[in-house]
Amino acid sequence: MSRKLRPGRRRGWRPERVVPIVVLAVLLIAAGTAAFAATSATGPRARVPNLVGMGQQAARGAADRARVGVRFRTVPSDDPAGTVVTQDPAPGTLLAAHHAVTLRLSAGPPPVDLPGVAGKTEVAARNALDAAGFVVTTEHRTDETVTAGLVEAQQPADRQGPPGSEVHLVISDGPAPVEVPNVVGESRSAAETAITSAGLEVGAVATQPAAGQTAGNVISQTPGGGTLVATGASVKLTVAQPSNQVAVPGVVGREEARAAATLGGAGFVPHIVSAVTTDATRRRRRSAVRR
Repeated sequence: MSRKLRPGRRRGWRPERVVPIVVLAVLLIAAGTAAFAATSATGPRARVPNLVGMGQQAARGAADRARVGVRFRTVPSDDPAGTVVTQDPAPGTLLAAHHAVTLRLSAGPPPVDLPGVAGKTEVAARNALDAAGFVVTTEHRTDETVTAGLVEAQQPADRQGPPGSEVHLVISDGPAPVEVPNVVGESRSAAETAITSAGLEVGAVATQPAAGQTAGNVISQTPGGGTLVATGASVKLTVAQPSNQVAVPGVVGREEARAAATLGGAGFVPHIVSAVTTDATRRRRRSAVRR
């Protein structure tokens, strides 16, 4: 005898079987979404390089080449300031995208007393700074007030500084060199004025006969004009001395009295000598000259 279906009811419909299927589908979708999100967040991985011992800029460059981000922290350390002393995570670690390596940089050793060396000789200044653990560099400059060879200034001029840091010294070369003026051809007084006005001293002055030169004028100097010398250096001069030779005035054809007067005025003593000419009826007096 066959069973008759009741009106309004489908055959095989069981709600208790549908609920687990729906729950399972929801769980699968959630798991897939989480896996996709995790994969997107993780992204590609990069191997962490060894950055310990590098300076800050070098470490940043190495991390960039390895496609790894970095962040810095400063910690007390006796290593040179700015040196990477530790890193986290360790070298060789596979680092996920959007993660960074933490690098701890040395703050440097504590400062030590910095000797003041201004006014000392270069050798003494170097010895004092070397003994305190500093690195010395120098330059030389001319100075009108600081004696040559002494420290004019130091940089930095602080009372303390990190050991191993650089201290720059400025060493005086003394006053700037002076150019010797050219005084050849000048009178002695004009030459001496030019020399002293240039900050130099007049050295020994010698005299020497010089044909064609005006007596009292400078005919040579040592050192020569244009030479660079230290302030206060001396310049030697040689000056033309008066000549003993004087030109004899021409008096031939003049009257005896006028000729004698002309020769006397030039510093000569005329000596009159009579001579017989070829004309027996006339006698002409000729004058000879004696100084």
